[in-house]
Amino acid sequence: AAAKGKYFEAGMVRDYLLFKEVDGLKTVIVPIADPTAFWTVSGAVVDIRGTTTLIATVAGFAAFVRIFDGPKPVGGLVQLENFIMGGMLTETGAVVLERTGAISVLDSATGKVKRAGVSEFGAQGAIPVADDRLYGWGGEGSAILGPDGVPLSVYPLGTTDTGERRPLVATAGGTEQGCLILQPGAQYKPTGAGGILISIADGAELATLDASPAWVSP
Repeated sequence: AAAKGKYFEAGMVRDYLLFKEVDGLKTVIVPIADPTAFWTVSGAVVDIRGTTTLIATVAGFAAFVRIFDGPKPVGGLVQLENFIMGGMLTETGAVVLERTGAISVLDSATGKVKRAGVSEFGAQGAIPVADDRLYGWGGEGSAILGPDGVPLSVYPLGTTDTGERRPLVATAGGTEQGCLILQPGAQYKPTGAGGILISIADGAELATLDASPAWVSP
């Protein structure tokens, strides 16, 4: 309000709410634990760990990522070959899934990017589900990726209760729970959900689920 700007709620990353500027590039990051400790960055937030954020920006046909500590940039702007669909901060930088399916690893100390491989599942999106685990999905399936960008476990397409083939998306669980619920399509189903419970540590399938859990405890 003080800046006379217009913002809209743009979802959550970990334990933070995001609010995007309607007519600009700013994102306001609001910690759920202490909403008064918010800060602002320029660009789209990809991941947050404490006050460290991974930010993506686009200029024309060029895509860039940068790491920030609070509102201050750490290191330089790093250009990628393609737009990114999601990513995760790591102890040494970040790992990102690019639109072409390329999996790239950023070294924040050197500012260099190296190719870790190309996904076998495509590239529709990716979200951090633990401090060292990234879950990515695409038109051919999905996978749990480690901090080096290497898939730990790959999952085929699932079948919805109406017979459609879709990639498995994360609907519950995550960082603190140590496990993740995956199902074809994000809509909750009382029956025929086709969901699975997996371990974040190694991606192992722990159980199959007919209904859609909305919450998972440790």
